[in-house]
Amino acid sequence: MEPQSDENRRLIEGAQTQTAAMRRILEDLLDVSRITQNKFNLKKEHIEVQGLINNSVSATQTFMQECGHQLSVSVPPQPVRLFVDPVRFEQIITNLLHNAAKYTDRGGRISLRLSVVGQELDIRVEDNGTGITEDEIGHIFESFRQSRTNQYTHSGLGLGLSITRQLVEMHEGTIRAESEGVGKGSNFIIRFPLSICP
Repeated sequence: MEPQSDENRRLIEGAQTQTAAMRRILEDLLDVSRITQNKFNLKKEHIEVQGLINNSVSATQTFMQECGHQLSVSVPPQPVRLFVDPVRFEQIITNLLHNAAKYTDRGGRISLRLSVVGQELDIRVEDNGTGITEDEIGHIFESFRQSRTNQYTHSGLGLGLSITRQLVEMHEGTIRAESEGVGKGSNFIIRFPLSICP
């Protein structure tokens, strides 16, 4: 609580960053354990998506700024409702945004775009980052899998995308990854069924 020197502030900021990274790792490990043991229960409700998207963007804002990335967000003008677990839906979007930031060179561009396609909500997270090789793209959602194209040092166990896929499928949605190769960015596409509740 006392005035801090520049060196102390850097140490404190570093400790906070490492603590946040450790928290993410522990949460991922707990989620994997719960899913594997069928102890993972969703608390679904009919809810508008806009507020959840805003929360997810806010959750990744600090990391985006640290990486110097530009994030653009596009949502449908009309209200969109899904039957989802709000906490887990936010986790899905946050995981994809965090993943995009992690595998994009400093000062990169990331976009989050939502659109209604028939009776589904199409969610796309695109980046101009390191991309995914043809060999890796078929395994990208496996547990403990991390892309070899990432030349940066980031903490993590390679569980984020695996958990994301399982959460999407538990919501009766689909997810896939696309990339034209190394250095050409990546695109993650999710489809969720729209809520039939008025």
